[in-house]
Amino acid sequence: MQGIIAKKEGAEKAKGIIAPLFHLNDLRVCFAHLLPEEQIQKYKDGIVEAYGLNDFSEYRRMYDSLISELYELYKYLNLVDFSDILDDK
Repeated sequence: MQGIIAKKEGAEKAKGIIAPLFHLNDLRVCFAHLLPEEQIQKYKDGIVEAYGLNDFSEYRRMYDSLISELYELYKYLNLVDFSDILDDK
């Protein structure tokens, strides 16, 4: 998906648009995988940095930020016409 968006918007903007999916995956890893604590901490630190949190326990701010980003992503996907890119086979 990032590659398709990059064809339309450029690589850097595509990274920003698709970022919430990577953040969501990092949260999934933190809560659903049995990993050493130092690996989990790296994911947590990335989330804290991405959302400008004071620490990982600010769940409400994290949730609100993620939901807002996901909404913007899906709104973008709903509004942008990709037919010109997808037809270039």
